[in-house]
Amino acid sequence: MGVIVRDWTGHVLAASSRQLSGVFSVVVVEAMAVRYALGLAHELGLHSVEVEGDCAEVVTALTSHETVLTSFGLIIEDILVEASQFCEMVSFCHTCREGNVVAHGLARHAQNIDDLEFVFHQCN
Repeated sequence: MGVIVRDWTGHVLAASSRQLSGVFSVVVVEAMAVRYALGLAHELGLHSVEVEGDCAEVVTALTSHETVLTSFGLIIEDILVEASQFCEMVSFCHTCREGNVVAHGLARHAQNIDDLEFVFHQCN
């Protein structure tokens, strides 16, 4: 799983590659990545967050305001609880796969690590 956190100007605040143990569907991994990204943004002290993802099924579930009765429904509930903890706002939007190249690169990198790896870039 790969996650990147940027500020409003596009500068990288944090990036993470995380290897998952187990076999999960793509949509479950995408939902887990959103949950993880929100947790990371919260740890960084961000108040307003826009989450971009290329899995339309996850983005739709997050924006539909309906109960999700799928294999990833509980993860969606976790995400919405985490989102409610932010001071200002959290929004979810769909991006094309090409718009998510860095996160996918980090996810591929996760296949070669044993645990959790963070790379932080200090803001100036």
